[in-house]
Amino acid sequence: MLTSLKPEPEFMGYLKNTGRIKVLWKQKSSVTDDELLGHLEVIIEGGQVKIDGAQIV
Repeated sequence: MLTSLKPEPEFMGYLKNTGRIKVLWKQKSSVTDDELLGHLEVIIEGGQVKIDGAQIV
């Protein structure tokens, strides 16, 4: 399924906690009418931005 995503994600927003940001987007399948929710979680640690996780469900 992940190889069948349209290349144009739709930004939905972000959630912010102390030192942690979760970016949310919607992405559509190029094969079916399905819509998927994606999120990328980043943390700020020692002044550097690091990816803590990512998921498409």
